Amino acid sequence: QVNPAHDLRPYLVDLWNRFKGGQDVVSRQLSNVKVDFRQLSPRAFLVIRQIMTQLLNAHLALRLVKLRLEDKVDEFTSYKKMKQTLNEMGTFSDFLYKFGEKWEPKKYSDESSDNSSSIPLPTRVPKRNRMRWFNSNEGGKRLRLSTEGHTLLHAINPKKRCLICDMKTTSKCAKCQVHLCRFAFGQNRTSCWVKHHTRRTIEKINR
Repeated sequence: QVNPAHDLRPYLVDLWNRFKGGQDVVSRQLSNVKVDFRQLSPRAFLVIRQIMTQLLNAHLALRLVKLRLEDKVDEFTSYKKMKQTLNEMGTFSDFLYKFGEKWEPKKYSDESSDNSSSIPLPTRVPKRNRMRWFNSNEGGKRLRLSTEGHTLLHAINPKKRCLICDMKTTSKCAKCQVHLCRFAFGQNRTSCWVKHHTRRTIEKINR
């Protein structure tokens, strides 16, 4: 005979719910703040997961430190009450919002020169051997990896060949003065535009 109950749970499930590890809580919290980056490799998603996990650990540690500084740790008679107080101190989403407000992306600087930030960017791009020039440290690499001024231009006619894949395109970068495909194709997860402006070394690819 079974006592009246709203629902029944197997004994193993009941044990799991009472003594489960913290990894389940971490997975649930991270699932609530998913970062939607499209066209990324599986390795990139793993890196993002690692970064988000580190941010979550910082959020949890910060709440505990604040609670300790206020000398309230000894006031709790149970872990449940302490957990409720921690949740009232702020959510992970609030922490990410505050972090994003104050965070500034680090600007690219050439590792081979300590005074690279003081060197003006080149204004003229050579018409020949552009791939080699954009991979050099004399200015081509700093120009394409700079964070401002890369305006997308569209030309209806004539089409010019993309610097990366050699396919004809109407998309052109106003700052780098080269044509680049805007959209990814085939097995490539990133477009020629993204490759050109983010990779430290660029090379030709087959389309």
